[in-house]
Amino acid sequence: MKTTKFMTALMLVASLAFVACNNKNTPEDPNQQGTEQGGEQGGEQGGETVIPTGSTMTCAEAAQQAEGTSVTVEGYVTFAYDASDKFENLQQSAWLSDDASASKGTVQAYYLDVTEAVKKGDKVRATGTIKFYEKDGEKTVEIVKGKMEIIEKGNGGGNGGNDYAGQGDGTIQTDVTNVTIAEAIEIAKPITTGKSEKFYRVSGTVKEVKTKAEDLAKYGNCDFIITDGTNEITCFRTYNVGNVKFTSSDQAPKKGQTATVVGQLMWYSKGNVAEVAYGYIEELK
Repeated sequence: MKTTKFMTALMLVASLAFVACNNKNTPEDPNQQGTEQGGEQGGEQGGETVIPTGSTMTCAEAAQQAEGTSVTVEGYVTFAYDASDKFENLQQSAWLSDDASASKGTVQAYYLDVTEAVKKGDKVRATGTIKFYEKDGEKTVEIVKGKMEIIEKGNGGGNGGNDYAGQGDGTIQTDVTNVTIAEAIEIAKPITTGKSEKFYRVSGTVKEVKTKAEDLAKYGNCDFIITDGTNEITCFRTYNVGNVKFTSSDQAPKKGQTATVVGQLMWYSKGNVAEVAYGYIEELK
């Protein structure tokens, strides 16, 4: 009899414990919960799209992320700057878009490590941290402190696939428009990504040579400023007379000389200056 009562009590306790366990709330997946909460917060703070950490996102999604967010972005190169190894590792900047045929990028991969230089039209994967750069009310979304790799090669040409006037290969442009420095500046101002479709010829007095002697011989091109006495424009990554590479420092333009340069125009927002970029010296006297 006592044994029967004991067994009945034991079964009752076990039943109550089973019910209590089943009534307990099931824990939510912390990753799913974080995503849902993040999405709600993003919507309340301006409709930002929040992507789970570690996910690959589009350029448009990357442009909506908060500053400091770690991202992995896939997109197409719409404009590639020269790769440089002056910071030890080979690094390169490029504008990226979700549309391979876009003329402008949505986000800028800024000095990311590369093992191979990317070119216009390449599909790439950029990994890094979101950073905002603002100048004159214009915000650029950058991906910094990371790396960029080619997923699929496009059909871009040489020198980043950007069809620049100057590539140091001896090619001379025949369809060139003459402009003053003041006119060149006005043409360049709206071109904050990419470069002008047309080629321009600009002349002025050399005000300053910015490229170090050792870099001129190493890279074969030169950065310098020309002026008309009132206005000035930067000649960026400019090759020597005849569109060939500089081979020694004594070939560089000198302050006070008159330089005529052929190239394409662009506006460098960070420096707030107009540039005749990746061109060549037509005449130096």
